[in-house]
Amino acid sequence: MSRKLKKFGSILLMSLLLLSMVPLTPGAAPLFNDVKAGHWASPSIEWAVGEGLVSGYPDGTFAPERSITEAQWAGLLVGFDCTSPNSIAANPGEHKASGNYRYLQQRQLPLNGYYNTSLRDLPVKKGQAARTIAAYRGFDLSEAEAVQFLYKNDLANGATGKNDYQDFGPKLNLTRAEAIVLLHRLSKQGPCEITGLSKRATGSDNSKNPTPPNFKEDGTVVFQPKPGKPSAVLPNGPANGQNVEVDIEKKTLVANGVDSTFVTISLLDCNGSPIAHEDSLSFKVTSELGAKLDDGNFGNRWYTSVYNSADEHALINAQARASKAWEDVERAKLSTTTSAYDVNDAIRIAQAADAEVAAIRAKLDKISTVYRTSTATSSDGPEVTVEVTAPAVKTAQTDTISFHITNSNQTNMTCYSKPVSVELNYVPELELRMEYEEVKTSEMPYYNVKATLALPGNEIIRGFHGSLKLQSMEGARLPSEVRFSNGVARFTVTPSNSTQILRDLITAEIIPDNSRYRSDIAPLLNKKHSLELVYEPPLRYNASCSADDVEVAFILDASGSMKRNDPNDHRITKSEELIEAVLAPWNTGVKFNHSGTHLATGTVPSVKSKFGQVGHSGGTNIATGLSTAFQQFDSTNGKRKYAILLTDGQSNEQKVLNQIAEAKKKGITIFTIGLGKNVNQKLLQKLANDTDGHYFHINESSEITTAYQAILAAITCGTPPPTCGASDLTFFSPSITRTGSEVRMITEVREGCGEIAKVVVRFHSNHGTVDYEMYGRGQDIFRLDKPVREITHFDLYTEGEFLAFDRDGKLVGSRRVPISFE
Repeated sequence: MSRKLKKFGSILLMSLLLLSMVPLTPGAAPLFNDVKAGHWASPSIEWAVGEGLVSGYPDGTFAPERSITEAQWAGLLVGFDCTSPNSIAANPGEHKASGNYRYLQQRQLPLNGYYNTSLRDLPVKKGQAARTIAAYRGFDLSEAEAVQFLYKNDLANGATGKNDYQDFGPKLNLTRAEAIVLLHRLSKQGPCEITGLSKRATGSDNSKNPTPPNFKEDGTVVFQPKPGKPSAVLPNGPANGQNVEVDIEKKTLVANGVDSTFVTISLLDCNGSPIAHEDSLSFKVTSELGAKLDDGNFGNRWYTSVYNSADEHALINAQARASKAWEDVERAKLSTTTSAYDVNDAIRIAQAADAEVAAIRAKLDKISTVYRTSTATSSDGPEVTVEVTAPAVKTAQTDTISFHITNSNQTNMTCYSKPVSVELNYVPELELRMEYEEVKTSEMPYYNVKATLALPGNEIIRGFHGSLKLQSMEGARLPSEVRFSNGVARFTVTPSNSTQILRDLITAEIIPDNSRYRSDIAPLLNKKHSLELVYEPPLRYNASCSADDVEVAFILDASGSMKRNDPNDHRITKSEELIEAVLAPWNTGVKFNHSGTHLATGTVPSVKSKFGQVGHSGGTNIATGLSTAFQQFDSTNGKRKYAILLTDGQSNEQKVLNQIAEAKKKGITIFTIGLGKNVNQKLLQKLANDTDGHYFHINESSEITTAYQAILAAITCGTPPPTCGASDLTFFSPSITRTGSEVRMITEVREGCGEIAKVVVRFHSNHGTVDYEMYGRGQDIFRLDKPVREITHFDLYTEGEFLAFDRDGKLVGSRRVPISFE
């Protein structure tokens, strides 16, 4: 699709038209004094001027080697997108690029300045630019993989032609010329519309764009494809014979003692052969800077001999004086007899008290060291995962997380005598941190939220007087404003009743009581902070249906990968809810990792109480889980028999298939649930189909609710599960958003729903219905942008319905979505 020239202000438009009328021939005079004929970027700069993307400076120069800021890069991306206005205006008092940032944030392009506006005017690095271009095309890639994406698609070249990671110069500032050349090449490689991402960029598509061997020649291990992927193991690995792929959820953490990430390493043996999913290797994982590993503790701090308890008492006393000084400031502000001079004097005293605290803390930091932390864990076949929580520190630090195999002497693993190490960055930040606790009820759960004002290093700002203005994007019940007390504001969010999983965004804005606030919190003001909540409705059962003649087995994955794929243990809490809802007289519980373990058999209370023993360690041996459960069924009592298998991994296919005969022999119907992207969907599908059951695929553990709801109806009422497990599971993060005069409709369809041939958005009103067919953007994403004026009676609608159809025109999924406004 060719780009279209967008609307500009009259003066700018006239200047660009004059520039575009200059003959772009080799013999023509150059457009700019510093871009001579033959300049390597000259054709691209001429193209960009003709498209209205850029113009020069008043002195007739273009400054091709000048660094481009992130805000300028964001403006170019919005301008390049032919479905958007040329530039989106900011609101009064905002950073001038705020409108563009809002537009790009909706499409989840990875930029640093969404919440910290000070970063918008800093130069953008070439590595980050590579990530944004990949996301523009719909690929969520980490930096190295994004650079390889540019090389592979002829969007960039290395400085020397070597075309590896360092040759690209990922840490160098992106120049104006480089930015324009990159967009010019992009214009020749497909549509100009932003595809974007459906969720925050974390590198989830790295496996789709693997880097070649030795791509990163910076001392790190070469990352290889995971076993079982279509691509073969890459040759010429590192000299020590290790074959490792590393997957880090996020490489940089806020150093607050709360922010965490998952690190997963995937191994091949020393011959490059896969490690069986049923196997489990023992590991010792260490953190050099005392990070919290899994459920362990932070490293204890110890001091050299110059430290004495008086220093610690001095710090405590100084903190108390500072807190009192800021309270005196607030009292002075509120007093009717206090002069402005007295208020300023109180502020100076409080600032001096803060400086005293900082000086004592700096002294202690210089003479203190942190003990290394470690934890013991085991792999899930070829993969081992650890959760790392950053310590609360006041200076930016780089930690080394090392994975030591403690049984490396086994066959073909001796090359792992040296640990596999990865680096994580801990960066202290001033923050409004919002944390929540879910409280279960018989109706929709509610959420207790704690919002904390914290200085870098997680020291709570206790002297602030003000409130927090709140809003829910999904209309949940919550106070419109809450007060801070000692640096903390607390509130409760109660979602409206719904039969579907809802994703809500709670926005919060800090409102000081008056204009005289502590200067150290100024960067947190005049911006919206956000917290995402996922509302899971309770299971609904039909009281007229029963399961008096039913036997049910719950077979739950307890392998190590569940640590990352189900961090909140939804498979446990939802199984507790389902067993109560089915209320079968006979139940059994089984967990499995590298082997199957019988938890309990009997009544609902006796089995439910054992679900808490389902952990997350070891390999994935689905066959032993099935076998252990099947042994508990009584094949002679004539009752209907059901087994519910939930897993996130792969296992030996033949051993699993051998269990089908046993299930048929005992008349067991198997419902299978595959969680995440690494499951063997064909195997789980066959296991379900051959036993008259049903297979459900879910992307996130929070969606277990929807699968369990369909299973509950099937067991108790005999209601067949809808196509794609549950019809509202067909869509992932569907949204309808009005932005000014435009309406944006976007959704992702799930891989497990078969081939979706068409997706339609339907609007309902008293005037009838109207359908709009969406366009496939690749990566299972469908999208449609239309002017409001082209949607009949749009102002009458409050929601739209997403409908998915297969090639035969059969409806395979539907989901209603409320219309949101920006």
